[in-house]
Amino acid sequence: MALAQAGSVALPQLRETRVLGNPYVFVQNPLYAPVTFEFDIRGINLSLSREAKFVQVFPARSLSLAFWAKPTQNNAPWAFSYSWHYIMGDINAVPDGSVYDLPFAPGQSFGINQGYDGAFSHQGKLEYALDFALPEGTPIYAAREGVVVAVESWFHIGKIDPSLQLCANYITILHSDGTFAYYAHLRFGGSLVKVGDSVERGEVIGYSGNTGYTSGPHLHFHVYRATSPQGSWQTLPTLFKTSLGLTQLAQGVSYTRPENKFSLEAPRPSAMGSSTPGKLR
Repeated sequence: MALAQAGSVALPQLRETRVLGNPYVFVQNPLYAPVTFEFDIRGINLSLSREAKFVQVFPARSLSLAFWAKPTQNNAPWAFSYSWHYIMGDINAVPDGSVYDLPFAPGQSFGINQGYDGAFSHQGKLEYALDFALPEGTPIYAAREGVVVAVESWFHIGKIDPSLQLCANYITILHSDGTFAYYAHLRFGGSLVKVGDSVERGEVIGYSGNTGYTSGPHLHFHVYRATSPQGSWQTLPTLFKTSLGLTQLAQGVSYTRPENKFSLEAPRPSAMGSSTPGKLR
């Protein structure tokens, strides 16, 4: 299972304009999440508005100046070029230690069929991922409030095939501390939310499925933060509220979500059709 970042939404772009012949480079970020860019600028006879190599975080839904350049000596030849990398997220974000709700209905119990450092696929970056043994069509509840920043709902095939690692349906939600929650392997058309929606803790956001690189129906869940503009990110251990108290979840153990005031039973209407749980189509 590979981490997808932005689904089919528009991606950040660079915009360059000239003022008195000098280039001004802007970052246009259409995402509902900040992005971290790294620039490496090179040239001759070159004056810059900032250092030649720098990292900067650009806000969500923004058009921001990154840098400008001009010749040091006006009557001499000059040239410049630059390269860049970026990642969705703020690499300076600090997790706030929030406690998460289990991502299913209050009173329900489900097991963890692959936990932290699981041998099948939870290695490396996915060290702190969890697989909940949810049958297809089970309502998925937001484990924490946030803003939906990426959705994929069009895949319909799931099996143990590495070529399907990027073919899981998913929802990514940005939290207030800059971390993201990633809910994956949803059924075809299984998202009840769209990019830009604000969701509350305990709100129904979609339905579980069996899409992508998977050995069977389940909900893959992890919390992560961006760590480098070069594309690096890390999953984070998460503390959950269960019927037995606060705990980190372990493979092979079943957990019950307690009744609590955060539960929102009524799902929002689906933009893709019926919101009735069911099998993959």
